[in-house]
Amino acid sequence: MTIYVDQMFLENFIMNYIILYATSKFSGVKSKWYKLGISAGIGAIYVIFSYIFGFYSEQLLSLKIILAVTMVFVGFNIRGIKDFLKAIVFFFGITFLIGGASFGLAFLLNFSMISEGGVLYVEEFPVLMIVLGTAVSIIIIKWIGVFLRSRLNLQELLYDVEIKILDKKVLIKAFLDSGHNVKETITGYPVIIVEKEVMKELVPDEIIEQIHKNDFDFEEKWKKRLRIIPISTVSRDKEVVIGFLVDECVIHMKEGNKAIKKLIVASCDKKLSKDSKYTALMGNII
Repeated sequence: MTIYVDQMFLENFIMNYIILYATSKFSGVKSKWYKLGISAGIGAIYVIFSYIFGFYSEQLLSLKIILAVTMVFVGFNIRGIKDFLKAIVFFFGITFLIGGASFGLAFLLNFSMISEGGVLYVEEFPVLMIVLGTAVSIIIIKWIGVFLRSRLNLQELLYDVEIKILDKKVLIKAFLDSGHNVKETITGYPVIIVEKEVMKELVPDEIIEQIHKNDFDFEEKWKKRLRIIPISTVSRDKEVVIGFLVDECVIHMKEGNKAIKKLIVASCDKKLSKDSKYTALMGNII
């Protein structure tokens, strides 16, 4: 197999630059284009030296770790251990993704591969293959990023909420939805929407059944708490929900608990979370 040094350098430089650029974008660690270029050049020169001198497999691991650390320090504006860890983790992750995608495409398209000097090469490996591998990798990275961010954001918006009505008390997981702005019409009290199973733990079943039958002949202590609240759903259809004035609602937060007394809890027949991560929705009341 004939290997041209200039072609080897160019192809590795392009791949390294793409990896470093993607690392900067996805990790959020800042850099300059010329610093990325210098770092990419160092990586490309390493590949040439590893081929010429034929490093042993025992040497490769330690040399590649040293190379990765060097490329990260040269290519990025590292301001502390946090920046370094973010950059190195994304650098390795993106390297594996792009390298795997590129060689996977080469395998599917029947390019012959050979190992020399401890480095794996693809004969007549076109730059287009690198670009295609990079495109596939970026799509995967973005999908993973969106998924992780959504999971992270969900966890940050979940709160333990304790609701008390008379001698009933329930501890639930509530999702803070900034778009949820339901309030009781007359008093303007905020409304927390809970699944009907939660409401059953706060209000006796027979009272809920009576209300659904338009029978309001029950104890006064429940009558004075009862609220019929009109709301608009996502589909913009108008509907009414049954609510009750609480004695106290305690929202547990990292910085301390917040107690709210002027609040209404209302029942919803639908599941609020497909994966049962939470059973209540609340607006920005904290």
